[in-house]
Amino acid sequence: MTSAQVDVIVIGAGPAGVLAALRAGYLGVRTVLVASAAFGGMAGNGGPVPARTLAPAARLMREARHLGQYGVAVSEPVLDYSWLLARVHEVVNAVRAHSSLRQQIDALGMTVHEPAGAARQLGQEVFWQAHQVESTEPGHVPGGAVPLAVNEEDRG
Repeated sequence: MTSAQVDVIVIGAGPAGVLAALRAGYLGVRTVLVASAAFGGMAGNGGPVPARTLAPAARLMREARHLGQYGVAVSEPVLDYSWLLARVHEVVNAVRAHSSLRQQIDALGMTVHEPAGAARQLGQEVFWQAHQVESTEPGHVPGGAVPLAVNEEDRG
């Protein structure tokens, strides 16, 4: 899809961006979805999904330290952090691969640019007159389209 064929550029592939893109797609609007990192936004890549993988490890470490109170003798638990991080990446990738929202985006034939780097507006006049969006990475999505920024603030 070239920039001349795009009506809306949705910036942000988290829950709000994906639903905005889907709504536009269902309405027949030619849409491009731009993600700064991987599809899924903060929730899928740096929030609840990874946290729900890390939390059981923390709980198990805590519980293992209390086993002696119940007559169970074990040595001090040792965390293999690199293995745990690999598990987090495995879970995040599995969630991303089985995303029904991504399947819907793909079924609508939408173009998804990921990872595209940080998007920014090129100045108020350019934003409203030319409707251009650029990325810090090559292959950015310019356009005569209206950019719709729904990405979350950087919480880093």
